[in-house]
Amino acid sequence: MGHGSGFANDSPSTKDENNAGSHGASGSSVGIKIVIVCLGLVAVFAFAVLLFKIWQKKKREEQHARLLKLFEDDDELEVELGLSGCAMGRRKIEIKRIENNTKRQVSFCKRRNGLLKKACELSVLCDAEVALLIFSSRGRLYEYANNR
Repeated sequence: MGHGSGFANDSPSTKDENNAGSHGASGSSVGIKIVIVCLGLVAVFAFAVLLFKIWQKKKREEQHARLLKLFEDDDELEVELGLSGCAMGRRKIEIKRIENNTKRQVSFCKRRNGLLKKACELSVLCDAEVALLIFSSRGRLYEYANNR
C-alpha cells in the first residue's frame, strides 16, 4: 500500500518538524518586536530627559535675569551689599526702611546671616556666652546660642 502522492503518507515526524520551524520563525519575530518596543521606550525616556534639562536651563536663566533686574537700578542697595564697584571701599548708607519688598527681603537675609556669623565668631574668639533671637517681619524666629 504504498508510497503514493506523499500528502497522505506524511509521517508524524515530518509534521512536527514543520511546526517547529514555524514556531521558531514566530518566536524570532516576537523577539524583534520586543526589541523595537524597548528601543522606542528608551528613545521616549531620553527625549523626556532632554526636555527636562532644557526646561531646567531655561528656568535657571529666568531666575538669573530676574536677580539681575532686581539689582540693576538700585545704587543704594548695591552700595549696602558692596557691589558698587567703587575703588575706595564701602560707603555709609542712610539707615531707613527699604520700600521695595523683594529688596528688603534680600537685605534682611544677608544682614541676618552676617549677624548670626558675628555672634558665632564672638562666642568662639572671646569665649563668651552668646544668645541671639531675630524675628522677621512675618514673625519667623531665627536663633543662635553657643553650646557650653
